[in-house]
Amino acid sequence: MNDRQKRIVTVSKVLVIATGLALLLPIATLGAAMWSDQLILLTPLAFGCGVIGGFVSIQQRLQGISDVELCLLSESWTSVFIIPLFGGIFALVLYVLFMTEIFNIAIFPKFYLPPFIGLRDYDLVSYVRESYPESAPDMAKLMFWTFVAGFSERFVPQVIQSVSNQANSSTIKHAPVSSSGYVGRPVNVGSIKRRTRPVRGKSLLKKMKMPPAA
Repeated sequence: MNDRQKRIVTVSKVLVIATGLALLLPIATLGAAMWSDQLILLTPLAFGCGVIGGFVSIQQRLQGISDVELCLLSESWTSVFIIPLFGGIFALVLYVLFMTEIFNIAIFPKFYLPPFIGLRDYDLVSYVRESYPESAPDMAKLMFWTFVAGFSERFVPQVIQSVSNQANSSTIKHAPVSSSGYVGRPVNVGSIKRRTRPVRGKSLLKKMKMPPAA
């Protein structure tokens, strides 16, 4: 066994242990909900799925990474955990985006959102506790996509960029036009040859290089 193979074995052992520990978070969340007969807390569940996706992503890419990266992973636990940590954060961001109902696509989960009644503290607690996937398939979609958020480190940034492009396009379209021909602040509208079109439905999936829903 050469030095590279030894390093791969070392990192793989760390990944197996870390993935097992990460599995405890969603399992504990589901177990606590079953034991207390309460709704599942979705925040730790989404974070845990994202972390697991990050660990699986590292394991999948382990054979193809360079010797320098492999050396860094084998000698630094921080390097092993940083990608899954960001995966968990991306999963939470995607979870929040789902609750905003920006995306009206069948492959993404739909949520029941409790109405606000004007009491700020109560509304916030109610929003966190009572916002829930509308059906069992929606719960499965949430777990799948939060896993994908950790597994594919470029997925959530691409989603954020698509939403940003849509917001910028909408801002330009509805900005007041002055008599001098400027939209909003002084911008030479004549020099703008093409505006970014809002990304919706299948266009969003095309930008993320994903097949549309059947």
